[in-house]
Amino acid sequence: MKEILMQIDDGIAESRNKDIYRHKGKKKTTIKTLMGEVEFRRAVYKTKGENGEAKYIFVR
Repeated sequence: MKEILMQIDDGIAESRNKDIYRHKGKKKTTIKTLMGEVEFRRAVYKTKGENGEAKYIFVR
């Protein structure tokens, strides 16, 4: 499950709009599933909000 989630995250990183979303590294994330908790590293992106302020987000 961990490998699948990391492959999806890598695919998002490759297909994102690089002019809007700047890759700022990876952060440890844990999700709860029926099979238990799954811990993996997920990319964090920097973008600008409506007022020009910096926002750090996960892209879905």
